[in-house]
Amino acid sequence: MKDRVCQQCGKSFLVKYYAWHELNGRGKFCSRDCYKLSKVVPRINVSCLCCGKSYFVIPSRVPITKYCSRICDVMSTIGPTGYWLGKKRPDLKFSRSALTMFKSENVSGPKNNHWRGGISEINREKRRIDMQTPEYKSWRLAVYKRDNYACQKCGKKGGVIHADHIKPYASFPELRLNLDNGRTLCVICHRKTPTWGFSSSSTEGGGIYA
Repeated sequence: MKDRVCQQCGKSFLVKYYAWHELNGRGKFCSRDCYKLSKVVPRINVSCLCCGKSYFVIPSRVPITKYCSRICDVMSTIGPTGYWLGKKRPDLKFSRSALTMFKSENVSGPKNNHWRGGISEINREKRRIDMQTPEYKSWRLAVYKRDNYACQKCGKKGGVIHADHIKPYASFPELRLNLDNGRTLCVICHRKTPTWGFSSSSTEGGGIYA
């Protein structure tokens, strides 16, 4: 046994002496807790250049850190003469929306290159209403029964299934309740169809549900 002094707390302790301990730097600390404390990097208190809030960083980041959060980084980049000129800045405490406000106000509505006069939302609402009618529910059940509740692409039976319109719902309103225009698909196969969701943006109505 050999008497050692802990390099963290200064406490004396006994340790079994092996020559390879000296080579590998073993036996420096009296406990695992002291070893962990020796690895803790002291942090330095700095101030955000945007909001003035104090925050802690490791010493290596002191020369490069400027802002306490991504929000402050974005707002300082935009600057007082940029996007926020003449507008009310959001409260920094609730400024998670600051990132989305700059984007949403510049790419939504008529400013978006996919804008078609707001007809997409009208069609979505109409579709939601149509799907609750007894006629639509009867059509969907008839499609399931005809296909024996099995996916017509992969053959999977049961589970979550959808009644898919072969010819798109928005483009062929006269075939919406036509049994021959329906087929049973599982969720995975339905997502692979070209008209899933709003992927068929060129169809009449500014996007459709298949």
